[in-house]
Amino acid sequence: TSSCGCIRRERSTTHGMSQTPIYRRWHGMIQRCTDRNHPGWANYGKRHVQVCKRWITFENFYEDMGDPPFKNASLDRFPDPRGNYAPGNVRWASPGQQIRNSSRVIRVTLNGKTQCLKDWCQELGISYKAAAMRVWRGMLPEDALTLPIRVVSRRPQVTQLLSSSRTL
Repeated sequence: TSSCGCIRRERSTTHGMSQTPIYRRWHGMIQRCTDRNHPGWANYGKRHVQVCKRWITFENFYEDMGDPPFKNASLDRFPDPRGNYAPGNVRWASPGQQIRNSSRVIRVTLNGKTQCLKDWCQELGISYKAAAMRVWRGMLPEDALTLPIRVVSRRPQVTQLLSSSRTL
């Protein structure tokens, strides 16, 4: 007798989730860290970012992380963006959280609190564009947020008035 193939399919199925968003995210994480041919290798595997041994198996990863809580959720290494993929250092993140946790973001600590430059600007009511330009020109991020911004005018008396009246 010949089989329709359902028994073979049944035997080869381990978790039945290979077509789900969470499986694709897990597989991407594994590939970035282990496959030298993956486009993300240079930012992960080459920089020695590893996946913990427990998460090499999808079922263990799924048990720890569960389903993504919203449609565009992605894996984010947090609180240590330079750390490994492991329980306690991975969260489901929105695109905005991902951007704020990337290695390109400038992190600033003021009064014992650390957050990205953009969040500090928002909290302090400072122009992000002005603060970022100051940092880009070589100013320390802490100074870019705390030193008064001097408005330059062609008339010296106006410049003096504006710079003395602006404080942060």
